[in-house]
Amino acid sequence: MDVRIDQERYNALLKRREVKFTVEHPRSGTSSLNEARTTLASKLNVALEKTYIIKLTTKTGTHLSVGEAEIYDDESIAKKLVPEHILKRNTPTRRKKEEAKKEEPKRKEPKKEEPKK
Repeated sequence: MDVRIDQERYNALLKRREVKFTVEHPRSGTSSLNEARTTLASKLNVALEKTYIIKLTTKTGTHLSVGEAEIYDDESIAKKLVPEHILKRNTPTRRKKEEAKKEEPKRKEPKKEEPKK
């Protein structure tokens, strides 16, 4: 998988870099969002926790995916500005499963009454 940066600009007001990129995946299917996020973060030499892929679409009939990402200066700013569904989407699946287990309340089984004689 190869990542090419098409456009990059810095938004000083929101303290983030806005990046448009292209991912080539010639001998495989569409790459997952987490793979693209990891590759993009390593190419730009930034922390994975500050990198959020907003959009990633594959062009029909090709081995190219085009995407948009935001790289924040501070992780706390990202948590305030990035919509919750995108935060969840950019969380690795292992973390999602752990959070779901924590949030899931333990169910109590109803007590079975013994029949009266």
